Amino acid sequence: MRILLFLSALGLSAMLAGCADKGKANGSETAGMEPVENVKASDFAGVYKGTIPAADCPGINVSLSIGRDGKFERTEEYIGKDTFLIEGIYTIGGNVITTVSNTVVDTVHYKVENGALRMLDSDRKEVTGILADDYLLKLIEKG
Repeated sequence: MRILLFLSALGLSAMLAGCADKGKANGSETAGMEPVENVKASDFAGVYKGTIPAADCPGINVSLSIGRDGKFERTEEYIGKDTFLIEGIYTIGGNVITTVSNTVVDTVHYKVENGALRMLDSDRKEVTGILADDYLLKLIEKG
């Protein structure tokens, strides 16, 4: 069920506008964020954090650790609810990182930007609209 809610948050972002009113101007957080082309692990290894929208709570605090060894670890704290740890491996294709869990059915795509990873929908497209900036995980510790 958690995965379905997560995918719903990515695929149905326009319907979730009421859950994520944080008073941000559209595009304000991504000024200066440029995509990085043909990345390698040393370009983006580190720890990224952000809060993404959720269908049934105020948001999901995400901490994503990307290692240089091809492994990742993601903690998802559903605010006011449960916390989940997801581990697995990742692949790189152009400027997109795809994480695949070793333990649950969970595949997430991220576009590498300078100092951030942008979560993509299940079709590897950027979420658009009022919630677009809410899918940005910012680098907090270089790996």
